[in-house]
Formats: sequence, C-alpha cells, structure tokens
Amino acid sequence: MRNILSIKNKSIFQFFRFVAVGLLNTGIDFGILNILVWFFGIAIGWPVAVFNIVATGIAMVNSYFLNKYWAFKKTEKNNTAKEGFLFVIFTFLGMGINTGAVYCFVNFFDPLFGINETLWLNLGKIFATVLSLFWNFFWYKFIVFRNKGN
Repeated sequence: MRNILSIKNKSIFQFFRFVAVGLLNTGIDFGILNILVWFFGIAIGWPVAVFNIVATGIAMVNSYFLNKYWAFKKTEKNNTAKEGFLFVIFTFLGMGINTGAVYCFVNFFDPLFGINETLWLNLGKIFATVLSLFWNFFWYKFIVFRNKGN
C-alpha cells in the first residue's frame, strides 16, 4: 500500500512539474505566435498553421530539456537517441493535434460576441493547448522519459 501511495504522489508531483514546464512553453508558444501574427498582419487562413508550427516547434525544444531533467527527472543515460526519436515523434503528433485544433477553430468557427480575429485565434490556441497537454503528459511519462522501475 505504501508503495502505491509513493508512486501516486510521485506521479502527481510529476504532473504539476509538467504543467509548470507547460505554462512556460505556452508563454513561449503564444509569444512567438502573436509576434508572427503582428509582424505579418495575418490571423486567419493557411499562414496561421505555419506560424503555429514555428511557435510550437521552438517551445518544444525548451520542453524537451525541462521535461527530461526537471519534470520527469530522467536519470538513465542510455538510449538517448531512442529517447530523442520518441520525443520528436510524439511531439510532432501532439503538434499535429495542436495545429489541427487551432486551424479548425479559427477557420470553421466564426468569432463570437464581436471578438476580433487575433483574440479568437488565442482562444483557439488555449483550447488546442489543453488537448495537447494531456496527450503529451501521457506519452512523455510512460514512454519517452520513463525510468526503469517506475
């Protein structure tokens, strides 16, 4: 019973560290996305998908290092190539979920309550971020940064 509680508490703390890393990454992601929207003056259409991929990609580089060494405290040194490969695969799948959700939100749903396109884009990004949060935590914890014996 004590072992089960220890594992459960460890997972809860991992999740909160993962969320903290995610908040920082989200700030990076949103910041870059909004800089690109502001710089190019485009907040709808196919360029939004490109902007989102660039912004999310930069945030994911930060995500790899903070999740590996802080959130999941990966201690094993072997299989770093495999770990990096899995991180890239699951991150790109998560990026696809995120980008698809943002694209659908801004292109298939009209802004409500007179909200401008940029704010609507950011609301769509929040929705997409919540979806990809759960996707990424599951795969990072149980596959990518899993320590043997945990």
